Amino acid sequence: GKISSSKRHSAAVQSGKRGSSGLIMPLTPSEAVMSALHIQLDGRSVDYFSRKRRATIAKMEQAEQQKKDQVKEQQLKVEEQPLEPQQA
Repeated sequence: GKISSSKRHSAAVQSGKRGSSGLIMPLTPSEAVMSALHIQLDGRSVDYFSRKRRATIAKMEQAEQQKKDQVKEQQLKVEEQPLEPQQA
């Protein structure tokens, strides 16, 4: 009934919030629930979704690594700059 689905939705929202602190989640909670429902309804789509998810995770990890590299570069630039205000 409605009660179980609303519980499942709130759980998805919570896990989405947890995930957002580290990786950027491409799926909104409702989309995540939908994909989970598709997997439950149609066993044949599990293969497709897991393949798609692996590709998405790989992309996310790449993006995360690039971001870390950019942050490092910015920190180095900041350290190189003198503390006194720069003349325009």
